[in-house]
Order: sequence, then C-alpha cells, then structure tokens
Amino acid sequence: KFKIHRGHCSCCGCKTQGRHALQTSDAIGAAASQIGPDAQAAIVDLHTGKGLSHEKVVKVFDSCFGIKLTRGASAQINLRAAERLEGDYQTILKDLRNAERIAADETGWRIGGHSAWLHVWVGERSTAYHIDSQRSADALERVIGLDWSGVLSHDGYATYDRFTKAIHQSCVDHVLRRARDMLDGAVGGAVRFPRQVIEIFKYAV
Repeated sequence: KFKIHRGHCSCCGCKTQGRHALQTSDAIGAAASQIGPDAQAAIVDLHTGKGLSHEKVVKVFDSCFGIKLTRGASAQINLRAAERLEGDYQTILKDLRNAERIAADETGWRIGGHSAWLHVWVGERSTAYHIDSQRSADALERVIGLDWSGVLSHDGYATYDRFTKAIHQSCVDHVLRRARDMLDGAVGGAVRFPRQVIEIFKYAV
C-alpha cells in the first residue's frame, strides 16, 4: 500500500503527485490496485518456469495470498516480461550462433490448445528455447544459418540433415535405444552387432 501525496502549483495550477520506487503504475482511484514486482516475477515463474496455466496461476494467488488476479492479467504480465527480456534473448541466440557445438531437441507443446513444438538448443555457454508450430529445423536454421559448421548433436530426425557443413553426432541415448530394439528382435548370430554397439556406446554416456 502506497500513500501518494498530490498537489498543484499555486501559480500555474499544474497538478503533480509523488511516486514510490516500487510502484508499477501511476494509476489511482479505481485503477489503483497493482501487482508488485515480486508478485509479477512469481507469476512469470509459475507460468513459464513451472508450466502452470494462467487459470492455475490465478488459483494459486487466490488460495495462497488472497490476491485476486485474472487470467488476462497473468497473460499480460508474461507478455510484458517477454518484451523486457527480448534483448537478453537475442544475446543468447548470438552466443549460440558462435558456438562450436550445439545439441538440438524438440518436444510436444501447446499454443492455445493447438499442437506445437518446444525447441531447445544447447551450446557451450547458452541454452535457448523456441516455441514453433512446426517440428522441423526451420527454427534453428533461422538462428544459425545453413552455413553453420560446428558439431550438431541430435536424434535421427532427418530435418537436421540440411546442415551439410556441420559434423553430425547422433544422440547416444537414441543409438542405444535403437541397438536394444534390434537386440530384442535378433536371433542367432544377428545378436552380435547390436551387442557390440551397446558395449561401445554405453561408455560414452
């Protein structure tokens, strides 16, 4: 709660009011209720970091703190945080472009209830996330370009083959999984090859 002093100039009549450093808005009256910076940070962490929907964030704030919040307010707070962090995100992408090694993966996601993909790219110093409607490597291509020539680690998804100048390293877990699948269906002398692959790659984990 902030007590704001308001006044006006006795000469020109210009109105003025004070502002505390922790205020997030100059609004007063019916619009004076504000979500402070710590609460806003918690909202962003709950939604983006912990994966709670905006509706669940609203319920957490109501049941735990007695703070009334709308789903729209939660969404707007996350959007404002994204705008403020855009410069930092671009710095991460720039560092990724200069990386000598990148591990790429993607997993299912939702955008407004529709299917999408969460891409993750891990470099030596930076980890970048990108949500896209497509699973393909188009998103990574836009970041590092097709002429990127480092070591690219990924699963067997063929979309990454477009990076022809890169050195491709298959994910060890995927190699082991395929070898174990081969071993499960192998008979007689056919068991030797998957066993040899497993023996070699289990020490690379």
